[in-house]
Amino acid sequence: MVPAAPDLETVRDRLDRDAHARRSHERSHLLRLPAGARENELAEDLRTYLIGILKDQKVFLGHLANMAIKNSPPIGFFKSFVVEKDGAHKNELNLKVKGVAPLVDIIRLFALERGVRETATLERLDVLRGSHTIVQEYADEFEHALEFIMLLRIHHQFAQMSAGGRRTTSSIRRA
Repeated sequence: MVPAAPDLETVRDRLDRDAHARRSHERSHLLRLPAGARENELAEDLRTYLIGILKDQKVFLGHLANMAIKNSPPIGFFKSFVVEKDGAHKNELNLKVKGVAPLVDIIRLFALERGVRETATLERLDVLRGSHTIVQEYADEFEHALEFIMLLRIHHQFAQMSAGGRRTTSSIRRA
């Protein structure tokens, strides 16, 4: 049996009670409600409420910033790519985790800081171009980097499928 969805007041109470770092990541995902959910009045009310309270939560935004910088790009000391050292993805570069995620995380942080309602990363960038000084300066670079990495992932996944396999990972094997 599917549990009933909590009402908006219950959700507000839970968010207000728990402002600790361990919940920061969960809260940031609440702002990425799927397109179908956006049509729901409760989902829109929740989004409006979250954007309103998170915009001024410096501690929360600080936790998001810390999470974003902990996921550093995979560039080594001599400007070579850092790949997985062991496990199932040994000698592979995970483009999703080490390429796309840091860009998405930092743009999400900037969007929350400015109270931007858009959930798609490129749409957030468009809105932030006129209101955020860092994004004003680097928006084109953010956009080109994100599009390039996504294109690399698509090409790699297409090559996997064309070789008779199935798309298995977001990682590219080191030659």
